[in-house]
Amino acid sequence: MRRTGQRRRLFLIGGVLFIGSQVLHIPFNLVVLNPILEPLGIAEGDLGVGLLTWALLLGLSAGLFEEIARGLSLRYWLKDARSWNSALLYGAGWGGAEAILLGVAVLFFLIQALLY
Repeated sequence: MRRTGQRRRLFLIGGVLFIGSQVLHIPFNLVVLNPILEPLGIAEGDLGVGLLTWALLLGLSAGLFEEIARGLSLRYWLKDARSWNSALLYGAGWGGAEAILLGVAVLFFLIQALLY
């Protein structure tokens, strides 16, 4: 962060907004998308159109929530952050939070797989 000369604010905003987007995105998937996708029968091994529909809807919902979070941050909190260095810090915060959450989830599932 010192090399770019930017404040830690950009890094923190990126990380917090990724976590915030997931806090809204995951319940949306559970409440809205699961009742729609359950009848497609992917759990029974039907990997045709059902799998494609699952992938498209889950990908679209992730994109929707993440892009809304990014758009709001750029419009309201990061109006003056329009340089390459600012983008790098913001992206590092966003990607860092994403990597940490994914790593924790993978570690949790690995421990479950080894213990049970």
